[in-house]
Amino acid sequence: MAEATEVRIFKNPKKTVKALAKEIFRLTKSSVQDSIHILLSGGNTPALLFQKLSSKYAAEIDWERIHFWWGDERCVLPDNQQSNFKSANDLLLSLVAIPAENIHRIKGEEIPEVEANRYADEIKINLNFRGDSPVFDLVILGLGDDGHTASIFPDELELFDTTGRMTG
Repeated sequence: MAEATEVRIFKNPKKTVKALAKEIFRLTKSSVQDSIHILLSGGNTPALLFQKLSSKYAAEIDWERIHFWWGDERCVLPDNQQSNFKSANDLLLSLVAIPAENIHRIKGEEIPEVEANRYADEIKINLNFRGDSPVFDLVILGLGDDGHTASIFPDELELFDTTGRMTG
């Protein structure tokens, strides 16, 4: 029997962030799993979430149980302003007591093909799978004003073509 997917819609980013922060807190309190795996994205709403978590929940959440992963990253150094990791690190990770080994960043500074393979292997080692898909406890995707998500912009829909080599 397949698990149901829950989609929640909120009126504005502030309400979204408040609900997400509470959900992450709830997961750490109610989950019987040793580890909670959360997939992050970049963008304005996730940045608001990071600020909320670090300001309101820094001492409330058991950060040792949380593992953060990225669903997208740019091919830049981790301290570059365009890095999604940098945003998460500056606004959350460097401000809470999360073990370094629980931060699974995409190394945007590496050769993209090599890093994609390394990251895929790290996911395979650390996550459960349902069929060919890794299972995360929570997936957080931002949605840009132009409708983009995961750094896939409306004029780059060819990135969804999995038959050929991805470019971009």
